[in-house]
Amino acid sequence: MNRMNSVFARISMFAEGIYGSKRGEVSEFGTKPYLTAMAFAGGHDLRGPVVSAFFSEVERQCQGNPRICLSKEEESFRSQVVHPISMVNPNFVVLAVSAEVSEDLPLLLSHELWHAAFFLNDGYRASVYAYWKTLQAQEQARIRKALSATYDSSDEELMVNEFQAHLLQKDGHESILAAFHARHFPKLKKIADKLRIKF
Repeated sequence: MNRMNSVFARISMFAEGIYGSKRGEVSEFGTKPYLTAMAFAGGHDLRGPVVSAFFSEVERQCQGNPRICLSKEEESFRSQVVHPISMVNPNFVVLAVSAEVSEDLPLLLSHELWHAAFFLNDGYRASVYAYWKTLQAQEQARIRKALSATYDSSDEELMVNEFQAHLLQKDGHESILAAFHARHFPKLKKIADKLRIKF
């Protein structure tokens, strides 16, 4: 996973505030959240505008703090992937899963594909949000708590996105939201089926 995370760990930290990092802040290398992301992040889902914002913020801060500057892997990703794709469509989505965890590859891939559907399909995203808003505040709070060990629970969009991805992914009944699967999976699947989204 280190090869994948050497490219994506800091971008995901910036995008989602994972593993105790702060969303919207560029992490230095070697911090506890960074080392945790390097060791445990098995997949990434990143929207183009957020990726571009990460690189802009690194460029802004780099001269004053060399420990913020891009690694060679991040620089290669920016020059060889992000820049060319941005010229065609700045609203791209990047998904990554680690081939080093082959036994979990179908699960990880399905999880990241559900994130892509949420990012790219406006009708699906709106329907999932509408369903989320029907949940009682106590139920939302329980879901946030279950997700909070890994994700920034103050980020509403992230909570809704992870809610649907964990429940609809392969073996979602064994995910960190397993306790909520029986109640919410059928309704989320119905939303996806209506829009003919299937992975």
